Amino acid sequence: MTKYTPIAASVLLAIASTGAFASNNTAILNQNGTGNMATADQSDPTVTNNLITQTQTGDNNEVYAEQTSSNNLGVITQTQVGDLNFAESFQNDSNVPVATITQIDDGQIATTVQSFVDTSVATITQSGGSQLATTAQTTSANDTLVINQSGDGNVAAGIQTATSLNSAVISQTGTNGTASATQSGTTSSSMTMIQAGDTNVVAHQQVLASNSTTLSFQDGSFNTIFFSQSDDGNYSEGFQSGTGQTLVHNQSGGDHWAVTAQVGTSNVAVVTQVGFDNFSSAAQDGTFNNLTVTQPGDFNTTTASQLGNFNTITVTQSTDLNAAAPAQVGDFNMAIIIQ
Repeated sequence: MTKYTPIAASVLLAIASTGAFASNNTAILNQNGTGNMATADQSDPTVTNNLITQTQTGDNNEVYAEQTSSNNLGVITQTQVGDLNFAESFQNDSNVPVATITQIDDGQIATTVQSFVDTSVATITQSGGSQLATTAQTTSANDTLVINQSGDGNVAAGIQTATSLNSAVISQTGTNGTASATQSGTTSSSMTMIQAGDTNVVAHQQVLASNSTTLSFQDGSFNTIFFSQSDDGNYSEGFQSGTGQTLVHNQSGGDHWAVTAQVGTSNVAVVTQVGFDNFSSAAQDGTFNNLTVTQPGDFNTTTASQLGNFNTITVTQSTDLNAAAPAQVGDFNMAIIIQ
């Protein structure tokens, strides 16, 4: 018969009286290589029915996974193939959160954080070298956050806070790209960022938005895209190819539509839509062209095009139900429209 000392017996009794035993949690670890380190922490007695799977193939890799604070039915999957990779995932006080990190090649860093999450998914996939990706989901329900990186030196971050039924996707190929996706207080909205090339920057932001969409693509070098949306039913799309392009869309109010394409070098386009039901379509091809569209009114339409160099178009529509269609072909042209 097993005997306990009085102290040991009292400790066991105290634990049993609180019901403090972690329940039905599973941790699976596979390692193949040298100098790898893995930690799967499910020691919090309040966590139940969780799964952590960690696979390391290569040398000097490190993974860390932690599930705490009444986390239930959480899944963390971390896979490393290569050397000197680092991955960490945290889940706390969440129900059915899913986090997946896959790292191929060398020197990748990835972090996922899920707190007060209900059935949200975070996925990071990295191949190439020396890339950094982070995701954070807080008070999130049925959201999806995806980062795909293939190349070298790329940096990406995704944040979903007080959100539901949203998706955010970042795809980076090339070198030294920077991308960020932020959704805060947003419902049933989506954002997609695709980067190819070198040293490009993209940032999409949706704050207190619903049923809204952002989509952007960049190819080339030293290009920048910034999209911002609030309110309902907005659509923003941008395309850039070349060097040193800048594209900005700001949408507040509702039911706006903006599409802008730029090809060439050092072109700048800024579209601001503040009222309701405004439309903007613009294209620039050349060098050092500048386009500014401002629509604080309602039900306005702008269709603009520039082909050439050093051209400028400025459109301001402050009243309602206006239409503007400036087009420039050649060099050093200037057009100003105020309605």
